[in-house]
Amino acid sequence: MVRQAASADHVVKKPRQVASQSGVALLQVLLIAAIISLLAIRFTQTAQVHTKIAIQFEDRTRAQFLAYSALNEVIFSQLVDSIQPISPVKKPNLSLDDRRRNLRLWGTEVAWGEGVAVSVQDMNGLLSQKYPEHELWEQLFMRLGISSDDTKKYIGEWADIQDPDIRSWVLGDSEPVTVRSGGYYLNGYAQNEAPMRWLFSDRPQLLDELLQFSSLNAPFKTNIFHAPPALLEKLFDPEVARTIIDSREEGNGGRIMLEGLLPRVYSERDYLVRYYSGLLQVTVSTKVGKAAWNQSYLVNLRPSNGSPFTVQLDL
Repeated sequence: MVRQAASADHVVKKPRQVASQSGVALLQVLLIAAIISLLAIRFTQTAQVHTKIAIQFEDRTRAQFLAYSALNEVIFSQLVDSIQPISPVKKPNLSLDDRRRNLRLWGTEVAWGEGVAVSVQDMNGLLSQKYPEHELWEQLFMRLGISSDDTKKYIGEWADIQDPDIRSWVLGDSEPVTVRSGGYYLNGYAQNEAPMRWLFSDRPQLLDELLQFSSLNAPFKTNIFHAPPALLEKLFDPEVARTIIDSREEGNGGRIMLEGLLPRVYSERDYLVRYYSGLLQVTVSTKVGKAAWNQSYLVNLRPSNGSPFTVQLDL
């Protein structure tokens, strides 16, 4: 009887040990499954991030190529007299000839296609940063409310920085070594906007306006009919500026009547011209998906040369 009881006790305890081991194994399996699930979720998140990055790179590349294509279309449209498509346009977008007619040479942005906008600025419509003696600079300073004494000082120092001698604009004086803000006198033409920033460091708001209306690449001879609307509004009375802006939109017929709008003094200056310079700042803005691209190019059109045009980035 004792042996039977011991045997019975042994039989009862063995299932409890097996059940305990099974519970531990289940916990281990659940833990491993949770770890694998977390790894899978992490791998999925990483894959999604890389997919988004790849899409963004693709969109940016497509935006860059769209900008490059638009630039070449603008150049082509400016080099030819007429454009005849060799196949019917399947898309509802305007033809290249229609888009060319919409271009303006005073920096107005126009739609060039889906997600593409283009602006063209003839550089002879801007004031040259290399020639501060140009009378339009003095006119602009006056219209911006700069005093006569300050105007003479700015223009004199600006010219001194870029001329090759050491004679000051003040009669009998010599040029100092540095300007007031610490920049050195170049005694040569500026290669960037640094001289302007030195001279007008005391008036940052004025500096922003001057940079908006000028360029190092602008020639001395100016075509005010290619000037941006904001510059015309600064140079002339509101009625004259508004008439010029409205009339030039009408084409050649409208431009002929502009002769009587300008003050007489402008008609007597040989540095004011009416021609197309062929030196253009072309700015292209594109958007593909969430990617956007904006780039300005300086295009020099010379159809009679062996190379009919040159292009460089306008930094």
